[in-house]
Amino acid sequence: MTYQEKIIENYINAYNRFDIDGMLNELHADIRFENVHGGEITLTTQGISAFGEQAGKAARLFREREQVITGFHTEENHITVSISYTGIIACDLPDGPKEGDIVKLDGKSVFTFAEGKIIHLRDES
Repeated sequence: MTYQEKIIENYINAYNRFDIDGMLNELHADIRFENVHGGEITLTTQGISAFGEQAGKAARLFREREQVITGFHTEENHITVSISYTGIIACDLPDGPKEGDIVKLDGKSVFTFAEGKIIHLRDES
């Protein structure tokens, strides 16, 4: 496992434990996050504070959640990770899933690094 793959694994393990501080520990101060669903960017944050705030909000939506890495693909300046995701909704969402509903997605996350930290993260589902 490469150093960057270990950082990704640490980040995802922290995500699965709802450990926001553990997630932030792997991020560069200037982290840019993008969530893409169906080819459309649905959320963007810039900077570690904005990311941490959004990560906390997202965590409160789930009673349980788990990302499982199903593959790594390393390219010149980034690593694409195939992800299988399962989550159990913690509360009713307006016009969406209800408390206790199970959400299953397959997607990918693209990680770009600077100074030994994740500086850009793009989640696609």
